[in-house]
Amino acid sequence: MQAIRTQNVWLLSLAQAFHVAAALTAVSVVSLVGLSLAPSASLATIPSAMLTVGVALSTIPLSYFMKHTSRRKGFLLGAFFGILSFSFGVASIYLESYWMLCLASLLQGVWQASVLYYRFAAAESVGEDRQKSIAISFVLAGSIFAVLLAPSGSHFLNNMFMPFEYAGAFVFMLLMAVVAFVPLSFLKPLGIEEEEDQGVERPLLEIIKQPKTICAMTNTAAAWATMVLMMSATPIAMKHSGHMFEHSSMVIQWHVLGMYVPSLFSGFLISRFGSLKVLFSGAVFLAISFFAAYQGQEFLHFSLALIFLGAGWNFLFVGATTLLTETHTPAERAKVQGANEFMGFTVSALASGFAGAIISIYGWNSLLVLEVVILSIALGVTIWYATTSQHKKAVKNMEFE
Repeated sequence: MQAIRTQNVWLLSLAQAFHVAAALTAVSVVSLVGLSLAPSASLATIPSAMLTVGVALSTIPLSYFMKHTSRRKGFLLGAFFGILSFSFGVASIYLESYWMLCLASLLQGVWQASVLYYRFAAAESVGEDRQKSIAISFVLAGSIFAVLLAPSGSHFLNNMFMPFEYAGAFVFMLLMAVVAFVPLSFLKPLGIEEEEDQGVERPLLEIIKQPKTICAMTNTAAAWATMVLMMSATPIAMKHSGHMFEHSSMVIQWHVLGMYVPSLFSGFLISRFGSLKVLFSGAVFLAISFFAAYQGQEFLHFSLALIFLGAGWNFLFVGATTLLTETHTPAERAKVQGANEFMGFTVSALASGFAGAIISIYGWNSLLVLEVVILSIALGVTIWYATTSQHKKAVKNMEFE
């Protein structure tokens, strides 16, 4: 029996907070630093793109590294790359090196990839299936603290390191990576590493073909696609509508809170009502978001749309993650979770890349139509899985009568 180690969940939630504080700061400053250091303005966003490359290159290797060592060593390795990343970031500003900034973002991607597995480690740290969703949501809830910490912390250090603009922000991110080492160092063995070496592993395709896996992976992809697509396009849409930068920043901050505040109760809802009902509720939140966005382009419309978008993402993400933990054995977790994270992140990267082009060429309402299409696919798959699982239960009950 796997030992119940709820202290791991607290430690992972704290490590999550430190990472998100650094990640939010990076989103705010990396492109601006890139603009000041790039040989031409067209290359200003390449450093941000290198973060995507770093995550894509390391997601699956990290999963297998943790399988052959431990979650703790994998997470510490990720945080170490975070320290390297932001050290290079500070140096890039002092040395005015654009290519060093690109390297810094690439290395940051390794830390971000390792953090994707925090929620799985939390689920593996509890002994009862009913507690897994609560553990997952609790880890994500740690990000609420980060939303409050990041703006004030990075602003304070920025002022200290002037006239080297944004050097203080990178020092803040470096400190977040360093302090993340503390909770990660105290993680206890999950009791699952030994189980991974036992039992027969099914082929990945066989696992993915399961209706439950299809539902989990589809909702993971839909959660990322709908969230990133609208979030990336919102600042552009608000600028086109005449809103100030401060307004779009406020909307994004409300959106991030919308993503993580529901973690305070989404896990409990799954434990009480099941993953499927939470997935359906997430779809309802997303539908409300799209409806609010379609009603107009005033500040209130964008605010409501992005808050409900965040809540919909949370319910789909936590619900899908909980479902995925039920689709594989300990021996199969590395390849299944690696495939899920790679797919989700790939969809996220594509959505981010195409968001600007869609809104610039076709407009805001066309982007909303695409959002509805993505949600409809996920909802259709969820209904199909719910129908399939109910049919199997009915057949099983008839066999016992």
